[in-house]
Amino acid sequence: MARVWDSVTVCGSAQYSQSINFDGLGRVSQTTTTFPGHNNSTTHYEKQTYDQFGRVFQVFDSARSSASFNKNGVKNVYNSQGYLERVVDVAGKNGKHDLFYQVKAMDARGKITEALYGNGVTQKYAYYQGTGLAKTIKAFGSNMIDNAQHIELVWDEVGEYIGHPSS
Repeated sequence: MARVWDSVTVCGSAQYSQSINFDGLGRVSQTTTTFPGHNNSTTHYEKQTYDQFGRVFQVFDSARSSASFNKNGVKNVYNSQGYLERVVDVAGKNGKHDLFYQVKAMDARGKITEALYGNGVTQKYAYYQGTGLAKTIKAFGSNMIDNAQHIELVWDEVGEYIGHPSS
């Protein structure tokens, strides 16, 4: 399948029309969404590209009115073990790409234990030893006072989330 079309009509008037294109491996490659009757039929374009291992490499959001994909997107950077290491601005300036997300530390299971966001916020994760399920999530840094986020998670014996310790 190379393309799928979708549209919604209300009272005989099209509200939007969407075309989804797929690459040779059946992955979404480009989406075109048109809103007829809105600002002379506004059209938005989105695109995803993949690296040689089939991982998402670049994602261009719909903040564009042409099929030009050189800005308004993110690029995923993977480490030598194949894990996501950073998410950066696809365009870059003077050879430097703005950082949106960076994995700072991982445990032996490959779970993220510390991540840094582009706004300066650091998030730390702890996991239950036996199951690997999330135990706590804490966020701090930038302009936050103390721990802006401190979540404790409780799971039942089959791995279903049952709430916070106080709930």
